[in-house]
Amino acid sequence: MTSISDGYFGIYGKDVEKVFNDSIQLKTYGMRLDFKTNEILVIIDPIMEFHRGGVGRSAMNGSTIAAAFDLGIGMSIYLTEIKANVGSGVARMEIKYHKPVDGNIAIFKCKIESIKKNLVYCSGVLLDEKENLCASATGTLVVK
Repeated sequence: MTSISDGYFGIYGKDVEKVFNDSIQLKTYGMRLDFKTNEILVIIDPIMEFHRGGVGRSAMNGSTIAAAFDLGIGMSIYLTEIKANVGSGVARMEIKYHKPVDGNIAIFKCKIESIKKNLVYCSGVLLDEKENLCASATGTLVVK
C-alpha cells in the first residue's frame, strides 16, 4: 500500500482537498475533508440540527453517519497510486453503531486495509469530541 505522498494526492497536494471542501455538496452537508498521510478525515464541526435526529434524541442521525463514512471511504482512493479519475465507487459498506454521538463534533477516520486487483478494502471509525468510539465501518471501493 502506498501513502498519500507516493499516491495520486501527493501529485496535486492540498489542491484536491480544497476542490472537495469548496464544493456545494460538502458545504450543504456541513462536512469537510482533511487528507492525512495514511487516512482521510471527514469532520463535522459543529454538528448542526439537520445532522441530528432519531427517536426522541438529539444524537447524530444514522443517515448522516452513513453519508460521512461513504465520503471518507470513497476518498480513500486518493491514498493509492490509482488515479481517481479512472472511476471508482463504494460498492459495499457495513456500519456498526457503538454509541450515540451526542456532542458537537464528529470525526470520521478512514484508511485503506488492503488492495487486491481493482478492489480497495477500507475501514473507518467515528469518534466524538471526547474521542469515544461511536461507530466503525468497513467498505470496498471498486475501481474501473
